[in-house]
Amino acid sequence: MWEFIHKVILLFLERKSKFKHAEERLERVVKYFEDSKKVNELDIEVYEKKARKNGLAQELVGSRLVSFQLVDFVAKNKNVTNFDTVAKNLAFWDTSLCIMRDEENNIIRISINEKEYKKEKAMMLMSLIFGVFVFVYSIYLFKENLIWLVNSLLIPELTSKILLWSLIFCLLCVCIFLFVSNLILLDLKRIVTLLSKNE
Repeated sequence: MWEFIHKVILLFLERKSKFKHAEERLERVVKYFEDSKKVNELDIEVYEKKARKNGLAQELVGSRLVSFQLVDFVAKNKNVTNFDTVAKNLAFWDTSLCIMRDEENNIIRISINEKEYKKEKAMMLMSLIFGVFVFVYSIYLFKENLIWLVNSLLIPELTSKILLWSLIFCLLCVCIFLFVSNLILLDLKRIVTLLSKNE
């Protein structure tokens, strides 16, 4: 059931995707691997290579949270297609993961940290419920808030309406963000299971 919902959401989010975006992504991926090879061939210190490769991985994914070890680990997995997106999601929820490394600090295994994962799920769900409650309550009190702004603060009615609707729109955006974050967090277990199938 969850896989079906996940596919429907992906179709909705990617409905405006064009071939141009796919070409841009391909160019970024090719550049990442080519530049990584060039860095490996440089006669520089190990820490400098690491810093440069981390920069390349972060440029590819678009997040400063990822490391080149994480990107490489996910890219090498035969069960993952969009490795850059998966790496970004894993880096975002790293506190919910147990990451095992070898002597050279390369990632060899990723599993779910059940205790932290449940804690994250509970916090995200509570945040979503609270956000939806505030959003609905702000709509319910719209008229009262409008009267208060006009009568107490002497703000013009049109300005007050714009201010209140802007606030409601911001709350809606927060709710959407929290909803999508909850979905990504729920999908984390499936991603980790896919990664472990490669072992």
